[in-house]
Amino acid sequence: MSYPLYTDRINDQQSEIIDFIDELILSFPGVSKKIRYKVAFYKYIKWICYLNPVKPNQVELCFLRGKELSNRQGILNDRGRKQVSGIMLTKLDDNTIEAIREIFSEALLLEEQSNKVN
Repeated sequence: MSYPLYTDRINDQQSEIIDFIDELILSFPGVSKKIRYKVAFYKYIKWICYLNPVKPNQVELCFLRGKELSNRQGILNDRGRKQVSGIMLTKLDDNTIEAIREIFSEALLLEEQSNKVN
């Protein structure tokens, strides 16, 4: 398990999801990870997203600028938040993994475009 800070609050199912998503996100060039507030945050130009274990058996992949993303896949949910939208994960299948890749790619593009403006 790559997240010793999580060991007291996650189960094996959550650990598998976190490890897989961590590897997937870090496979994108220029992306780095930092543990903040006891969760993994991922940075490209700025902070893009974080992985949050949610009880009982879920992990939420939260995008900090999620409300600005297209959500063509229909799986982002803001849960009443003003900026953040996330994907609640209980298991991973090929369709979900592909949707995460698409959403993460769009989030990187959003940061690139915002950085050109600023």
